[in-house]
Amino acid sequence: IRSDVERMSRIIEQLLAVSRLDSRLPIAKDPVDLTEVAGDVVARLAPLAVAAGKQVSLQAPDGPVRVAGNAEMLAAAARNLVENALRYTPRGQSVNVVIEGEGDDVRLEVHDAGPGVSLDAQQHIFERFWRGQDRGGGAGLGLAIVHEVAVQHGGKVEVARSSMGGALFRLTLPPLGMRAAA
Repeated sequence: IRSDVERMSRIIEQLLAVSRLDSRLPIAKDPVDLTEVAGDVVARLAPLAVAAGKQVSLQAPDGPVRVAGNAEMLAAAARNLVENALRYTPRGQSVNVVIEGEGDDVRLEVHDAGPGVSLDAQQHIFERFWRGQDRGGGAGLGLAIVHEVAVQHGGKVEVARSSMGGALFRLTLPPLGMRAAA
């Protein structure tokens, strides 16, 4: 019963996030340290990773990496990416979260050692309710939320093959001070 309640709570949380994103109301964009946001997400999910026999780590610059955005929305996007990576990463392997803030953009990357994402699935993976072959657990909303958060922050999200052998999800955002593309 506990796992069912947790799953339903997560789905309700995601449906509320989708509803807020659909409102398309202007979001307050404050200076946000993406390293801090990602660090909080990694810290919250680390116990779940350890319980599942996995690891999650953060690689980031020593100083802040700032973007203009909504910290809560960015945290939701990071959480969805890390949760997905943990779901598909085999026991005994790790998920690596990387923050980079050089040049004209800021990147939050999530690397895993899972099976990766097929080329066919890459065409649909950011659509709402699309789950591909995965019929366990999720409702197919997490990556759609990540996509909407990226768009509302003037950025983009893409999927590729990670050097770890699994999937690489890259959320790219304009740095603080740069005008976000609509």
